[in-house]
Amino acid sequence: MSQPSPGVSSLGGVGLLALLLAYAAWVHHGIGPVSDPTAFEWYQPRGFFFDWTSTDWLTESLRSALLGLLTPALLLCVGVWLTSRSALARLLAVWALLFVGLCVYYGVVADGIWRFFHWRGSAVMAVFALSVAATFTAPWLARSGERLPRPVQGLIYGVVVVATLALMRNATGTDQSLSFAISPWPVVPVFGLELLVPAVAFGEDLHRRLLGKGLEADRRHLGEQGVGLDQPRVVESVVG
Repeated sequence: MSQPSPGVSSLGGVGLLALLLAYAAWVHHGIGPVSDPTAFEWYQPRGFFFDWTSTDWLTESLRSALLGLLTPALLLCVGVWLTSRSALARLLAVWALLFVGLCVYYGVVADGIWRFFHWRGSAVMAVFALSVAATFTAPWLARSGERLPRPVQGLIYGVVVVATLALMRNATGTDQSLSFAISPWPVVPVFGLELLVPAVAFGEDLHRRLLGKGLEADRRHLGEQGVGLDQPRVVESVVG
């Protein structure tokens, strides 16, 4: 596949990405349930798809909703990938696609759950889609991040860690009068992600460092004995 030119990447990619993000916001506001009809904030769903007669076929079944609402998002996402070299633009494109899919599912099939958690439901769906999109685009993000200065890399990781911890501890709300309340919901992510994952990551890094030192020692030992790592290839070439 040919790489797009920088000019096409900057203009076409940004334009398609802006259109995709606007489309995702439109789907979120249109298919999301209304929690409080008397109070509307700019970030709350309006549910106008269920009021328009022209969109009745979109809300009849999950299949028709996915086909009608996810297809444009998929085409725009592919367009961003083909016209943009930016890892951030590709991340946002995948995020918007996944977010539209989640909004369609919870708006048609599980609207009661979304209505119960109201704006927190939207926030959790958005962050979950962002997490999956970041995992999918991790190779491009890592390659792009390696070109940034170390302080900037540390700042980005710090923001992600703080945002993740804040979401884990506040996704279902907080009660200041229950200072020591522990239920299954916060226990699993807090002990799992804040304690277990860092310990496993530290052990993994330590293992790789020790393994790397061991391999380097073996290479030096073989070099001192005059044994090259490519010796079998040389023997094969001579025999052949």
